[in-house]
Amino acid sequence: MSASSTPTVLRKFRRYRLTKRFWWFIIAFVVLNIGSAYAHQGWKAWQYRKQIAEAQRQLESILRRNEELREEYAYLQSEAYIEQAARQELGLVMPGEKVVIMVQPGNDGDVERRVGANPTPGF
Repeated sequence: MSASSTPTVLRKFRRYRLTKRFWWFIIAFVVLNIGSAYAHQGWKAWQYRKQIAEAQRQLESILRRNEELREEYAYLQSEAYIEQAARQELGLVMPGEKVVIMVQPGNDGDVERRVGANPTPGF
């Protein structure tokens, strides 16, 4: 066999040339990835600011309620409240005071159950 008769497979290596379109595609891909990452971080920051604002509103509400409870506690510990509770709930009177109970005709027993038969002096 001669060298000229043997089939030789010649491979031509095609050399790829990078065109402008390829580079524009790469640039667009990179810019879109960076932009989407930036937008995602902005969205997360907005959500965190929203959560912080909600937590601050809740804190202000809790602090207001706490102050109201402190004022109520101070009132419940005061002499004025103790005297009022003793008069209204227990039916007690101060020494020297007289109790006047207005009775409507026909409701005698009902008044005694609500107020108490005899107010007790002594607080």
